[in-house]
Amino acid sequence: MTTAIAIEIEESALSIPAQAQAFRIVSNGDYKQADDLLVAWKVIENEIHTAFDPICDAAFKAHKEAVSQRKKYLDPIESGRTILKPKMFSYQQEQERIRQEAQRKAEEETRKQAEEIALQAAVEAEAAGNKELAEAIINEPVKAAPVSIPKIVPKVATTFRTQWYAEVVDFKKLVIEIAAGRQPITLIEPNMSALNKIAVALKDSMHIPGVVAKSKPV
Repeated sequence: MTTAIAIEIEESALSIPAQAQAFRIVSNGDYKQADDLLVAWKVIENEIHTAFDPICDAAFKAHKEAVSQRKKYLDPIESGRTILKPKMFSYQQEQERIRQEAQRKAEEETRKQAEEIALQAAVEAEAAGNKELAEAIINEPVKAAPVSIPKIVPKVATTFRTQWYAEVVDFKKLVIEIAAGRQPITLIEPNMSALNKIAVALKDSMHIPGVVAKSKPV
C-alpha cells in the first residue's frame, strides 16, 4: 500500500463520523443521498480491507505463532508448579501438625513435673509442721515453664497463599434465596447469549416474563 493511498483512505474514513453527524434528512432527496453515502462508505470499507487485511493477517499469524511457542515452554513450568506446590504445602501442614502435637505433649509433661514439684514441696511443708505453707502451695496455681518447639521446615523462597472461591452447589436454592429477597439479585445475571438466540428464533412471539424481544436496524 503506497503512502498516497494510505493518506487518501485515512482522509476519507476519518471524515465519515462528522459527515454522519452533520447530515440531516428532511426530504426524499436527503434520504436518497444518505443511501448514496452509505454505498460510498462501503466502497471505502472494501478499500481498507484490501489494504490492511494482508497486513493484519500476517501480524495475527506471527503473533499467534509467537504465543504458541511461548506457551509451549511456559505450560510445562506451570504444570510442574501446580503439581509440586501442593506437595510442599501438604508437607508443611503435616510438619506443623507434628510440631503442635509435640508442643502439646511437652507442655503437658512440663505441667505434670511442675505439679509433682509443688506436691512434693507441700508434703515436705506438711511434714515440717507448716500446714499453712502446705495449704498455700496446694492452692497456688501451678506455673509451668514455657515450652517452645521450633519449626523444622526450612524457610524457602516459595510462598503460599490461600485462594478462596465460590462454588454453586444448588443453583435452585440460590435462586429461591434471591427471589425471597434474602440475597442480592447481583449474585446472578441473565444468560444473554441464550436469550438472544430465543429472540432471534421467536422474534415477536417470544414470551418470557421480565424479558422483551427487541429489534433494531443495522
